[in-house]
Order: sequence, then structure tokens, then C-alpha cells
Amino acid sequence: MGNRLNVVHLTDLHLFADRDDTLYGMNTEKSFCAVLENIQKEIVDPIDFMVITGDLVHDESDEGYAKLKQYLSQLGIPVYLVSGNHDDPALMTKYFADGAYGAERSLRRNNWRFIFLDTYEAGSIGGRLQSSTLDEVDQLLKQNPEEPTAIFMHHPPVGVGSDWLDRIALYNALEFHERTLMWPNLKLVVCGHVHQERELEQGGVRYLTTPSTCMQFEPMQESFSLDDRLPGWRTLKFFDDGTFCSDVRRLTKT
Repeated sequence: MGNRLNVVHLTDLHLFADRDDTLYGMNTEKSFCAVLENIQKEIVDPIDFMVITGDLVHDESDEGYAKLKQYLSQLGIPVYLVSGNHDDPALMTKYFADGAYGAERSLRRNNWRFIFLDTYEAGSIGGRLQSSTLDEVDQLLKQNPEEPTAIFMHHPPVGVGSDWLDRIALYNALEFHERTLMWPNLKLVVCGHVHQERELEQGGVRYLTTPSTCMQFEPMQESFSLDDRLPGWRTLKFFDDGTFCSDVRRLTKT
């Protein structure tokens, strides 16, 4: 398989300005810190970079983003962020425009192309990709037809089998597929938003969702339902021959 690139995916942190605030009874800052601690303890191979796909700060506060910046700066690895529906892109730009957000929307490493997309739509729980963003994705895939590509974004462009979540996913998913499925170099799309682990395939593309670093939603439900599974994260390994593998890990206690 050749050289390996090690990537960690986190999503749906839901931090608050006040470290004692909770979401559905869970202290989100405590669980996020526990996830970071476990990642640093359990992963033997060096992490090349981390991607965090939105819903970073639940109350969309200055203090929340400042706190997140402090936590991430202590990791000593590159981190790339995209916005979710519980985010403020202006504050993300304010705190992370030095590299994690806004500046680098596409990255090439180990023969792979990684694209980071914002699906934030003001005033909406669901998401949308702007036409200009879809044009950029189309151009990247077209210009590099031999380059395996992975996309990271918050809202899934495929259904996960829970009616209530599928109604608030990526609103223009059909347009996304029309612009991407013609390019065989798109191999993988990694998302958050649904607070659960799912793996699907459509048109030769793998779609992965990752557990939240805080509370989880019960899979395959018609309406809102919390799950008792513990916070988690996803590890991905990308090989320079265009293959990849992935694994979800969870805390053993909170």
C-alpha cells in the first residue's frame, strides 16, 4: 500500500462559553477534552492532521471559539475546520483564519486531494453548498482526474435512515451528486451533523459519518431520540496508492 497518511476526524463538539453548560445533560467541554486526551494516549502513529466538521460552538460565542483555539493550539498538529449549523462563520474567521479555517480549502498530501466544504446556511438547521463552492469542487475534480479525493463537510449529502435527520441534511444533495459523481477520482465524503456512526456507498463513493464528541442520536429513528453510546471520533488512513481505511473509536467512560 505504500506510504500512509494518518488523519483524525472530530465533529459536533457543541462547546459553550461557560464550561459548566450542558447539552441534553452532557458536559460537552468535559467530553471533548476526554476525547482529545484519549486520542493522544491511544494513537501510536503520529497524526498528520485533524479535521473538525462543524457544530463547534453551540452558543456561537466569542468565548467558545477562543477556548477552542486554545485547545487546538496545544495539539501541535495542523487542524482544518468547516462550519456547521451551530456555528458563526464570522467568528470562525476571526479566530482561525491563520490556517485552520478560510485560508486553505484544499490540501494535497500523499497523492491525495482533501477538500473542506462549508455547508452552513444562515437561519437553517439543514445545510447548503453555494453554487460557487460546487463550481470549485467540480474544477478541482476535473483538473486532477487521476488524483484520489476526499471531501469533508458537516451536512451529509446522503440519507442515514433516520427520517428527522434526513429532512435536515444537505438540502441541495442532488446538485452535489450531479456535479461530483461524474468524476471517478472522488472516493470518499466524510460528514458530521448526525451524531452517529454510519457507512454508506453510492455511485462508487463511500460516505462516512462520525459520532459526536458529546451526546449521540439513536440510529434509524423516525423522530428525535438520544442514544446511550459514548462520545467518539474517527481515524482514517490514506495510502498513496489511492486506497484508504477507517475506524471509529469511543470513550470507555465519561
